[in-house]
Amino acid sequence: MTDYYATAKLEFDPTTDSFRINVQTTDSETGEALNGATVSIHGPVERTEESSSGYATFTDVPKGDYDIRGSIGGYQEATTSITADDFVEA
Repeated sequence: MTDYYATAKLEFDPTTDSFRINVQTTDSETGEALNGATVSIHGPVERTEESSSGYATFTDVPKGDYDIRGSIGGYQEATTSITADDFVEA
């Protein structure tokens, strides 16, 4: 099985006083975006999205620690962690 990356970017949304987590899924060897990966966040809230064009976005995410997991056929599961807190600016 091939490895792939799930890279997370965190943004604060002052209009909702919450965070947005953007996750990019790419092949670790070629860097190509992986469409159709199942991406989930696990923490104070738990949600699952399917990546489109290699991206999955989670909105209205409250503060907290999150584990992010991604999976797609033919690849090893990718995991990463992120903390949503007051010190992040948009």
